[in-house]
Parts: sequence; C-alpha cells; structure tokens
Amino acid sequence: MNRAVYIIAFLIASTLSAVAISWTFDPIDELKDNPEYAELQQRDKELVLKEDSVAQIMSQTREDFRVYADSLSNVGQMPTPEDFSLFSDRILELEQQIFDIRTMRGDIIARINELEQEWVLAQMNVSYDEDIAMEEAQMEEKRVELPTYRNLVENYC
Repeated sequence: MNRAVYIIAFLIASTLSAVAISWTFDPIDELKDNPEYAELQQRDKELVLKEDSVAQIMSQTREDFRVYADSLSNVGQMPTPEDFSLFSDRILELEQQIFDIRTMRGDIIARINELEQEWVLAQMNVSYDEDIAMEEAQMEEKRVELPTYRNLVENYC
C-alpha cells in the first residue's frame, strides 16, 4: 500500500512538472538579437535540464534505498542507522542542489522578465510618440492661416 502511494505520487509529480514545462512562454522575437536576453534564455534551458537530471538522480537514490531496505528485510535484517545516514545525506545533498538550481533560475527568470517589460514599455512609448506626431500633423493640416496685423486698428475681426 505504502509503495503504491509513492508510485502514484511520483507519477503525479512527474506529470505536473511536464505540464509546467510545456506552459513556458516563447521568447519575444525582437529580443532574440539582444545578447544578454539570448544568453539568459539559454542558461535557463540548461538549468531546467540540470534540475531534471538531479531530480532523476534523487528519485533513483530513493528507489535504491527502498530496494536496499527490502533486500535486508528479506534476509531478516533491519537497515542500520549508518545506512539511513548514508542515503539521507545523499538525498539532502541532492535536494540542496535542486534548491540552488531553482534559486538561480528564479534570478534568471526575473532578469528575463525585466528585459521583456522594458521592451514592452519601450514599444508602448514608441507607439504613443507616433500617435502624438500623427495627431500634430493632422492638426497642422487643418490649421488655417489667418492674416496677421501689427496693431488693433487694422484688425478687422
């Protein structure tokens, strides 16, 4: 029963992680020419692959421990505290690596978002400036030139 729960939990977690990876957004095409943006995108992809490989190693380590404990119990022995310590230390080390990778990804994603927001705001300003220039040009076309006079005596208004 306990093993089935672990297997189901693992399958659910792996399915959710696959779905989360598929929800990633495509980079903005105009920013692909930006070397910093391209490097950050590449680094993020590398960290995703590294995180997946460390997670697989951690899963395999947990499975190895379960197999080891089962093999000892088949013989009639119990795992020693040293056995628990050996496997738990390795699992904690792998979890720390995953945490560090996710922290680095968070920093990279924050910088990517910052670059994308700067680009979006710059595009908004460009279109706003173009709209103002178009309105000014239209107003200039509509403007009627009135005769100007130097004093109020010759003003016929």
